[in-house]
Amino acid sequence: MNKVVRCDGKEFEYEGCLGCEIVKGNLPSFGDVVYEDEEFFVVQDFELPINGFIVISTKRCISSINEMTENERVNLIKLINKLLIKLKELNICSHFNIVQQEKEGYHFHIWLMPAHNWMKEKFGKTLKNLKSIFDYALANFRDKEHLDEISNTTKMLKEEMKKTV
Repeated sequence: MNKVVRCDGKEFEYEGCLGCEIVKGNLPSFGDVVYEDEEFFVVQDFELPINGFIVISTKRCISSINEMTENERVNLIKLINKLLIKLKELNICSHFNIVQQEKEGYHFHIWLMPAHNWMKEKFGKTLKNLKSIFDYALANFRDKEHLDEISNTTKMLKEEMKKTV
């Protein structure tokens, strides 16, 4: 049975694992690729318009950090560290939450979720209120100003990540 996913206002059908289809190039990524190597790809999510909301996915089809090799786990931590340093140097946000939900049948990914001041002011603790934050961003940040800000951040982060390789 085919599954359907929406990206940039278009619908795409796919079978199997969504993450694998993106890695293979059969589906578009859900944002601009910020960094990519032989193990991971990193995107700024544009479907959820929050500046600095970064998604790190594995290229291998796994659903748990326990399925990673020791080398992959070490490289993941190094990658997270590099991204957080660069995001903070670019003054995107001073604090981030690292979120990984392990779900059967889902491709492994981690969110670097910025803890912007507007989130704290409107919703309190970030992790407790993720759905409300996501709903608010979808309703209020799909305008040109916010999307341009996200695009600029993505370009700057991409350039900064090139310097660390």
